[in-house]
Amino acid sequence: FTPTDVPLLRSIAVQIRLAGCPVEEWMLELRKPDRQTSRRWKNIPIARDHLTPLRTARAAMQKEARQLTQKKALATQQKQQKQTQEANRNAATGTKRAKKTRAVDPSHGASSRPAKRPRVR
Repeated sequence: FTPTDVPLLRSIAVQIRLAGCPVEEWMLELRKPDRQTSRRWKNIPIARDHLTPLRTARAAMQKEARQLTQKKALATQQKQQKQTQEANRNAATGTKRAKKTRAVDPSHGASSRPAKRPRVR
């Protein structure tokens, strides 16, 4: 709780106690807010800068999700453009993109022993 919540703490503690949960005695010994303060709270809520309403938090999360989706879409679009440009460049020069392949030696890995036949059970 924050210091601004202390005047409201007694009413919260009473509700918790009525629900059957344990409450510390000092919370119940707090003074009740005067009538004028109670009326003011009904009309004007306590200002809290550090708490974010659920609606605002949800909107912020949705905005982040949209930005991430846009970022991914932009990356995909740039990748496709790059591939298209490379394909056009290769078509103009008549060459294909060289694949990185290893030269395979047919005798590499070959043994002098014949291959084993599978057992039949």
